[in-house]
Amino acid sequence: MLETIKELYNIYPQQIFRIDNYDAFYDGYYLYVIVPVVEHEKDELPERHEMSKFLRLSGARFVPAFFPAKDDSFVQQWEKGHFLLLFLDQWKNTPLKSIPKSLANFHKRGMSLQSEIKKLRRLGEWHELWERRITQLKKFWEQVVTNRPVNEFERLFIEAFPYYAGLTENAIQYFVDTRMDVQPGINDVGTITHEKFTNETWSGEIIWRNPFDWVIDHISRDLAEWTRAFYLENNRFNYVPQIQAFFQQYEEKIPLSSFSWRLIYSRLILPTHFFTAAESYFYSPKRLPNKNMIQYLRKEMDTADDYEWFLKNFFEIAGVPTRTGRIPQLDWLSTNQ
Repeated sequence: MLETIKELYNIYPQQIFRIDNYDAFYDGYYLYVIVPVVEHEKDELPERHEMSKFLRLSGARFVPAFFPAKDDSFVQQWEKGHFLLLFLDQWKNTPLKSIPKSLANFHKRGMSLQSEIKKLRRLGEWHELWERRITQLKKFWEQVVTNRPVNEFERLFIEAFPYYAGLTENAIQYFVDTRMDVQPGINDVGTITHEKFTNETWSGEIIWRNPFDWVIDHISRDLAEWTRAFYLENNRFNYVPQIQAFFQQYEEKIPLSSFSWRLIYSRLILPTHFFTAAESYFYSPKRLPNKNMIQYLRKEMDTADDYEWFLKNFFEIAGVPTRTGRIPQLDWLSTNQ
């Protein structure tokens, strides 16, 4: 790879090392990240390039540029695959002072993006995406019921699926009702968000903004996914002050409307942690569950009451006035802790 980089780009890299899940290298001055490109992602590259260019021109820090090879193209071939280079002239080696404030600033910039983004647009499409996922899982569930489970993971999945399918229906209905009943606020527009934003997205030895994490969506996507991940990492521990602080700091930059809070809540109702566990099994070629997959699914089932309690109390935890904001909650949620 080092020789290929020299030949294709006229760059003389030092030793390759890892950043997040990528190979990367210095050339003595700048940082380069090697991103594998698979066939079905090629249509998305112009949009990712456009978002990266826009953020850099708007003054956003730690955003890479797409780096062309000597032939002026971005995608290059190496062995049996394709890759491209991201070029970083700014990165950070120390923790961010405030992730929520940095996220709000990132969202603010993204709201000004004028380019038309189609492939990576998720705004307003949540219920359709959720319906597709739960419909596919239902097909897997019916197959397993018909053929009988062949391992512990499938037995747990059969037991758990009806409950999580019900939660998904609640999430879809809450989302649809929100869009029908509530007038969006000034900040309820599309912006550059992440597939799944967590504390780890902007942490580690080198902090940077990865264009291959981005989609165009509502700010509530990142806020809900951060909240879900933080709760799951700190289940039954002292997560309340950190969640309160996160939203307080974010709202210093971008106040959240009733529309935003309801979108956050609809996304939290959706059991994506269950989806991820099930899909990792059913989409794997051999469907051989490892011990961690079984333990994870069992834990999700065992702590379902805890998550219901969290959903029931989320608005209070986040300091949201549900009465003045006319924000409904699910009335069937567990009162147990």
